[in-house]
Amino acid sequence: MAVGHNIVPWVSSRCGGRLQLLDVGMSGAYGGRPAAWRCELGADGAVLRALYEDEDEAEPPPLCARCAELEPEVASPQDWHDCLEYCGHQHRAPVL
Repeated sequence: MAVGHNIVPWVSSRCGGRLQLLDVGMSGAYGGRPAAWRCELGADGAVLRALYEDEDEAEPPPLCARCAELEPEVASPQDWHDCLEYCGHQHRAPVL
């Protein structure tokens, strides 16, 4: 299942990859960055991709696993908020 209207820092997954979170809040109001999601159906099943301007992920990562790796120098304040809200990770937010 793929869903939107649930702003997360990155295109990511939950529930063992069965739930795809797609709304990255691309608007400047949310601090997001442009992203896209692609699902290609083939003989071996679906291949999911999270696409960004500067990278291409073979498969959207689990949200909370990526939140656990959040680095202060690349995270926005909204990233910290989203990770805390969805995953409960108590990261030390960057000083602005």
